[in-house]
Amino acid sequence: MKYIFIKLIIGVMFLAMLILPGPTGSIWAEDGNAADKGGYSEQKEKYEEAAKEKLAEFDKKMAELESKAKVAGAEAKTEFNKGLRELKRKRVALDADMKRFEKSSEKTWEAAKTKINRAMENIEKEYDKVRSKVK
Repeated sequence: MKYIFIKLIIGVMFLAMLILPGPTGSIWAEDGNAADKGGYSEQKEKYEEAAKEKLAEFDKKMAELESKAKVAGAEAKTEFNKGLRELKRKRVALDADMKRFEKSSEKTWEAAKTKINRAMENIEKEYDKVRSKVK
């Protein structure tokens, strides 16, 4: 009888530990999904939005550059077209990186973000190089 009572108390305490939240609160958000640790989703969304805005600005700058190149001389157009092809290739690669970033997990998003930042820097450098040929 004594052992049954001890087993019952241990069982109740174990169930209480499973059901009741700990000192930091529940790991579940109000909607029933796992709570967001450290605002990962919010940080990711903000970064993604900022990156998309920056890419939209870059696309506008590239369109302006194309229109300026149309009035450039034949030799400048040849060099410009070569640079523009490289610029467009890098832009397509960046789009692919952005799609991977959107699917990244909490564990991989920092690496994906770093890769996108580098790619954006490379595109900006290439843009400046091409723009200098058109002026």
